[in-house]
Amino acid sequence: MFPPPFSYMTAVVAAVACLSQTNFPWSNSQSYQSHGNAIIPDIISIQREIEGTWKLISYELRIHGPWTMTRHPLGKDATGLILYTSDGYMSAQMMMPGAPAFTSRSYHDGSPEELASAAKHYLAYSGAYSVEIGADMKTLVRHKVKVSLYPNWLSTNQTRVCKLEDGELTLSPIELFTWNVSHCMNQCMTSN
Repeated sequence: MFPPPFSYMTAVVAAVACLSQTNFPWSNSQSYQSHGNAIIPDIISIQREIEGTWKLISYELRIHGPWTMTRHPLGKDATGLILYTSDGYMSAQMMMPGAPAFTSRSYHDGSPEELASAAKHYLAYSGAYSVEIGADMKTLVRHKVKVSLYPNWLSTNQTRVCKLEDGELTLSPIELFTWNVSHCMNQCMTSN
């Protein structure tokens, strides 16, 4: 089914990573504390639950508008790890399998094309992290980016909604991006 023929639409975009833990040093039961009349998640328990190494299950870009599309920026078979340490540091590494090998034996001697291809197939960043509870009572993980392959993230906070369920950790952006997307009737008609 084709989208309706109109000039511009607004799409809400979310990059979502789902991961499974490679080791289970703690139980995966959510912990809560009572605070007055409110029941709030216990931040220390949640931090202990996410500590360790998590293996990437999927990395998706979801575009919500009049219809929803799911894309896989690093391919459906993307692989990766995210590590959360007990002393408050994290490292995320994701890659698309199949990047061509360099002709040189040294990374630093790669051609501009080889370096660009390697970067296109990889996403990585590291820094300190903290666990917080948002105003809507959702668990948040704030990644304080110290090093990153994507330079625009340097010295920024990448905050993710953190959901732990059945041994899986799902990280979603707290802010959804809005894009204006144009559609042409002829493109829709010919893409059949």
